Amino acid sequence: SVAEQFATNACDVLAAELGRSPRFAGRRFEFVRLALRGYKQPQQLMTVNYLLSLGAEFDILVNLDGFNEVALPNAENAPDGVAPSFPRKWHARIARLRNPGFARLLGYATYLKLRQQERARVFAGRPLRYSPAMTLAWKILDESSGRDIIAVQTELDELAQGEAAYGATGPPHDFSTTEELDRHCVDVWSRSSQLLSEVCEANEIAYYHFLQPNQYVEGSKPMSAAERAVALNVGNPYREPAMRCYPLLIDEGAALRRKGVRFHDLTRAFADHPETLYVDDCCHFSRTGDEILARRIAEVIRSDATASPAAERD
Repeated sequence: SVAEQFATNACDVLAAELGRSPRFAGRRFEFVRLALRGYKQPQQLMTVNYLLSLGAEFDILVNLDGFNEVALPNAENAPDGVAPSFPRKWHARIARLRNPGFARLLGYATYLKLRQQERARVFAGRPLRYSPAMTLAWKILDESSGRDIIAVQTELDELAQGEAAYGATGPPHDFSTTEELDRHCVDVWSRSSQLLSEVCEANEIAYYHFLQPNQYVEGSKPMSAAERAVALNVGNPYREPAMRCYPLLIDEGAALRRKGVRFHDLTRAFADHPETLYVDDCCHFSRTGDEILARRIAEVIRSDATASPAAERD
């Protein structure tokens, strides 16, 4: 969803920043958004291969990921016995096909989450974010919404419990420790990026892989009390996987660079930005945050002397 939101909010900034390079000056950029909410590797790899098999052509591929790959398997798939590499909550998606009431609950859960995110964006903006009373009001409303979401999610999980068939869980994985699960998730992420890089090279596509920022990376962003109230939640199920796994992602990203992948760590992209950027306690940030990332991504692409395919085609 971070990449999907970025593609919605910041492509105009990305185009303007890329246009500053003589390599891209005067070019018209056509952006194709492949990201979808909840995607995680190997879904990006599979999507690109699928589209290439249909005849799609790309000059540059930007992959902004990392959080979903470690947070979702830990918090959603593994606890229900679903293969970590399967799409998020796969067993629930299978249950939806057999139980008409499941779709209704799933839609309601999605509505509650979207309303919670929108409320956070409103309260994080001026002038509400400067008011302690408004911050308290948001906190009360957010906690109430959180309880409603948990209740609906519990009901969804109960409906999905009966779906233990192989088609719902995938191949069994026996992780004796949390560390083994973390390592598996990071390895799938790294291997998928390496394969994406090779596929892109074979098709004359310049591939850039960026590790997305996240508020649970220690010291990655200065935060006011108001932003901490919005962005940090010790009860968020994604918090601990992110805290444990981001150091592994950073190290593995460095290994990808040594293998020739254009990998760049953006976890400290907000290190010099004390203004409020995060809009929820998961991973999402405001349009300003997307625009900051767009400038950083454009800077990387502009400075890469090998990023020529887009400039050499009409």
